[in-house]
Amino acid sequence: MIVRTQPLSRHLISFLLLSFCAAAQPYAYVANAGTISLSVINRATNTVSAKIYLPAAATGLDITPSGAELYAVYANGVSVVNLSKNAVTANIALPGVPQNITVSPNGLAAYVTLPNIDKVAVIDTTTKKLVTTIAAGDRPWLVAFNPTATRAYVTGMYSGTVTIINVGTHSVIGTFASGAGAYSIAVSPDGTTVYVGNVYAGTLTVHSSTGTLLRTVPFAKATSIDVSPTGDRVYVTSSCGTTLSIFKSSTFALLKSIPVGATPMWVAASSTRSYVANEYGFSLSIVDAVNEVVLSTIYPVGPYPVAIALGK
Repeated sequence: MIVRTQPLSRHLISFLLLSFCAAAQPYAYVANAGTISLSVINRATNTVSAKIYLPAAATGLDITPSGAELYAVYANGVSVVNLSKNAVTANIALPGVPQNITVSPNGLAAYVTLPNIDKVAVIDTTTKKLVTTIAAGDRPWLVAFNPTATRAYVTGMYSGTVTIINVGTHSVIGTFASGAGAYSIAVSPDGTTVYVGNVYAGTLTVHSSTGTLLRTVPFAKATSIDVSPTGDRVYVTSSCGTTLSIFKSSTFALLKSIPVGATPMWVAASSTRSYVANEYGFSLSIVDAVNEVVLSTIYPVGPYPVAIALGK
């Protein structure tokens, strides 16, 4: 006897996958520019489950690959948070006012942009000490690493350039033009492609890993870019809109614009969901990465949410 079974529909597969993942979702962390606390988001229940208090309001944050520690920048320093306790364990002074921070994929260093002195600060995550500073364009804003942590890419808002840093030697090995107001940046999971949002030029530019321009797409005020773990989707927010834009990475065709909240400033993508911080909406939008619809909105998540880090 032969038993024929019907294949599962795409939507049923999506439902089963999301149901399975929801049971094991770690936390997300949101920096709120209007308060000294970070919001801790339970990703299984989509609720604010705790607060982490810092010396001052954070403008950027990131998590180590192990998921054990969070680094958040504020005023003139960096706080290191033990995530098993949700408590600050160290504060690191900086020589300038920080804007954003990115932890390297190997977890050995954290790079902090210091726009007011045109440098990037390098922090050793083992010793929790400042190692050096590196000149990186005019008003460096955001940092993205390649997957092997050998190269760091730094946007320069006023120079309209991206600076390439050799992570091993802390030296600049290249600079390429992207567009006026080079602001947001992301690197593809395979390290071959660099995406840059140029807020003054009103463009998204796509580059090779060495900076060769591959494509230019009109896009107003691209404040945040992230790439899906599979590399096939590119997620972009605009500070002058209320939507999350999703592009196909191979052609950079716009696949969908999803209404989220007022002034979406940051997007963080996982394999099943994307999280969007809506600064003037005081909210966090949670988007189904498979069906590309909003699953839930957390309101209020905190005053002026501006950045997100996803727990490992």
